[in-house]
Amino acid sequence: MDANLRMKGFWRFFRKLGKTVIKYRFSIPNWLAGFFYKERFIRKNSWMLLKSKLYYENLLRYRCEHVGRNLMLYGEVPFITGTGKIYIGDDVEIFDKVTFFTGGHVYEDSEIKIGNGCSLGFMVQLRVAQRIEIGNNCMIAGWVRISDYDGHPLVPGRKEKGLKVGQEDVKPVIIEDDVWIGEGAIILKGVTIGKGSIISSGSVVTRSVPPMKIVMGNPGRVAMWVADAKESQSGADG
Repeated sequence: MDANLRMKGFWRFFRKLGKTVIKYRFSIPNWLAGFFYKERFIRKNSWMLLKSKLYYENLLRYRCEHVGRNLMLYGEVPFITGTGKIYIGDDVEIFDKVTFFTGGHVYEDSEIKIGNGCSLGFMVQLRVAQRIEIGNNCMIAGWVRISDYDGHPLVPGRKEKGLKVGQEDVKPVIIEDDVWIGEGAIILKGVTIGKGSIISSGSVVTRSVPPMKIVMGNPGRVAMWVADAKESQSGADG
């Protein structure tokens, strides 16, 4: 009995000590904290750059038909499935956990083309059965989904029978130059987004967008011209 009481007292002491340590603030001089902060920043970013240039970038170049100059990977190599062809231009940034689902189950020669100066944000997904083409200087924010086909047959009963998506359910997606697609937007099959247009965060785009338009909502609707938005912002700033 006495031994049990001693053990309980022993563990109570260490729990109390642990809580005290957790709550205690260990102060170090500000200059030393600054040194640790910069050292960690340099170390982590140097290691990320080394892995990107020596390892991940070479894996991506091996898998793609073409990868241009000055590629920058912020994280691991994109996850790629299927046998489709991938073309990536110059000066492209690709952030972590980007996924390319390439075809083979509808068209054998499916392809993804990404132009020069583009940026693909965190967790972007491109699903291609025939063709997705992204122009130059496009910014695609995180969690964006772009697909040129339906994920399963639309006719009732076809999915249950194990039938694949038909060619009639596949329509290429074209994103022209200088387009900005906001976080979490979804671009569906058959859509062409005109040069300089902006797709607002969370929008679902089901039909083509003319050049220099701003699209919002689900389903996405044209809200205004890009030029009108700039004039409105200038008036607010003034």
